[in-house]
Amino acid sequence: MPRKKKTKVKIKEPAIKEHSGFRLGDIIFGKDHIGKVYDGEVVHFYPDNKEGPCLMIITRESGYRVFLTSKCSFDKKDLSKK
Repeated sequence: MPRKKKTKVKIKEPAIKEHSGFRLGDIIFGKDHIGKVYDGEVVHFYPDNKEGPCLMIITRESGYRVFLTSKCSFDKKDLSKK
């Protein structure tokens, strides 16, 4: 019996590549609602969220995390002061 050819999945380019001073691929620090600080790479933006503009990062320890852009920084020391 002949085998059916597999169709290749096309990867879509994200529509938003930069928001609030952060770009896709940047390594940033984000503080969650209980105060724990995570570091990771920016992979997606959510500008129309009802709580405020958000971004998603992928971390080594915890996988994907979503943070408000107001709770993110390039420097870990900036987050520990707030």
